[in-house]
Amino acid sequence: IILPRGNNHFKIKFEENELDLNSQKFKQINSIENKNSLNIESKISKKTILIVEDNLELGKYLKSELIEEYRVKIAENGEQGLNKAIDFIPDLIISDVMMPIMDGFEFCEKIKSNKKTCHIPLLMLTAKGMQIDKIKGIEIGADAYVTKPFNMQVLKSQIKQLISSREILFNKYFKGIENTDLSLQTSRDKQFITSVLNYINDNINNPNLSVESLADELFLSRSKLYRKIKFLTGDTATEFIRKIKLEKAKELLNTTDLTVSEISYKVGFSSPSYFTKCFKLHFGKIPKEFRSKNYN
Repeated sequence: IILPRGNNHFKIKFEENELDLNSQKFKQINSIENKNSLNIESKISKKTILIVEDNLELGKYLKSELIEEYRVKIAENGEQGLNKAIDFIPDLIISDVMMPIMDGFEFCEKIKSNKKTCHIPLLMLTAKGMQIDKIKGIEIGADAYVTKPFNMQVLKSQIKQLISSREILFNKYFKGIENTDLSLQTSRDKQFITSVLNYINDNINNPNLSVESLADELFLSRSKLYRKIKFLTGDTATEFIRKIKLEKAKELLNTTDLTVSEISYKVGFSSPSYFTKCFKLHFGKIPKEFRSKNYN
């Protein structure tokens, strides 16, 4: 965008005080803009929680307690909750068990069996204290179970723990790129990461490997794949693919005599110079320095 300097190009004449950046009016407008900008940034960084609760009073109470730290969506039954979960892909779901139309157990089962939502941690909230209900909830995939009445601080701590545990999941299973037993993993989150890692590794030397092709492979829209990978790994889908390529390149530098250029093409970079730049940003050293250090 090119903007001409000065005001000679305007058809009307401006008085000097209208352009005074130190005027009180300008300062007020600027202050409001800065405040709005901060509010937008705050909203973007907040995690989203979906509350599925047919008791409207309890739903409102939970929202009022969580709204400062999270973006909060509310659904009044399992069917409505399932639709909202698919639409918004929240970072965590809090669900009641006893609900009309679709109860919490059926809702949990559908959430955990859907590729788009199976990674979302689900906390079941119920008045029942029977052990059999807790077992049933956990068996169908619930990540935590809280009995009413509950302590709000304890609930908040559990929410933070569930969200943070999902965010570091990738760090725990990232080494799966070298693991031949990935297919033996059983949890849905692990299966998702396994599918992603397997596809990337099978196509790692393809310079056209992209978020779009990965989304097509997993039958997800690009936006939902972005959100799911960001939620599980902390990286965007593009960063995630690049990180896998660079980790593979590091492995090849340590275990082969291939040149840096050969390795760059082998992991799908079309330009050795761009590969070197990305490698240094990720590992702090250019490939030749990295290889030299590990050989000495």
